[in-house]
Amino acid sequence: MSNTVMNNNWSNNVIQQSEIDKYKTGKHFISDECIESTLNKKYDTSPGHVRDILQKSKEIQTLTHEEVVTLMQVSDVSLWDEMYEAAEEVKKRVYDNRIVTFAPIYMSNLCVNNCEYCGFKRDNTDIVRKRLTMDEIREETKVLAGKIGHKRLISVVGEHPLSGVEYIVESLKTIYSVKEKTKNGTGSIRRVNVNAAPMSIQDLQSLKEAGIGTYQVFQETYHQKTYEKIHPNRQSG
Repeated sequence: MSNTVMNNNWSNNVIQQSEIDKYKTGKHFISDECIESTLNKKYDTSPGHVRDILQKSKEIQTLTHEEVVTLMQVSDVSLWDEMYEAAEEVKKRVYDNRIVTFAPIYMSNLCVNNCEYCGFKRDNTDIVRKRLTMDEIREETKVLAGKIGHKRLISVVGEHPLSGVEYIVESLKTIYSVKEKTKNGTGSIRRVNVNAAPMSIQDLQSLKEAGIGTYQVFQETYHQKTYEKIHPNRQSG
């Protein structure tokens, strides 16, 4: 059996079928037909109706997809200004003027997938494949936390048996263990976010116990045909 076949078999079994079945309803999470029919409708963009939607957003209430498309169809420039002002108000209410930065640490570009847009894809022969050792992760963290002063990181890993949850958990422990002396005291990482592939509930629990910050998994499109085209051998939710 080839490595590609073995790795594909591994990735297909990362999440148990029982964890998928209990969320299946016979239809996709987001319906292509619903999106297309909503976008093709003409909605009421009168000032009064638009301002009602903006007021709802300023009260930090979730907008319906019809309300979102209504705002997308607004052509009155004066209402655009009100939309900008509402967006700024919502931003300040939720985040104030706070900006949080984090540094990336690319731990492994090994990947069993072949997503068309991604540099990690398995058919890309132009990159050097690398998985950082714990010593290398420790040294990079010393630079990021000590010399540069970062407090938050995002670790990036491709989907591969050699960089699965055990590797990620060990890397989190390694990163959090770094206490680097600086001019102003001790440099350390307070929060490690992880950008990785979908995982099982058990694996996610392991990441939580290891002190993960935020878990990021991206689905670049919910359009079924587009998803199937750019994500070979993957299924969307």
